[in-house]
Amino acid sequence: MTDNFVLSNFDFNYPETTELMERQMSALSVLRSLIDFRDHSKAKAPFNGWKVKIEYESVSSNGKPCHGEYWFILNKDADCVINSFEIPLL
Repeated sequence: MTDNFVLSNFDFNYPETTELMERQMSALSVLRSLIDFRDHSKAKAPFNGWKVKIEYESVSSNGKPCHGEYWFILNKDADCVINSFEIPLL
């Protein structure tokens, strides 16, 4: 949660920090959108797709090394990407 986060106190002189923060906030937003709040305790859901994780290391546009996971959610036939998101790792 960001209840006590004061944006005016944040030092924006470090673009790599801002970039990482944007990546993390984007990943959390996607993860929240994937949460299913229905009650599934009564029956097991049928198989309906695939999860594919790609772990990577690269260099950001600022020249800083970055490490993360990129997830793809595919349909049952694996011929369509339903959703994808990035999870930055430190």
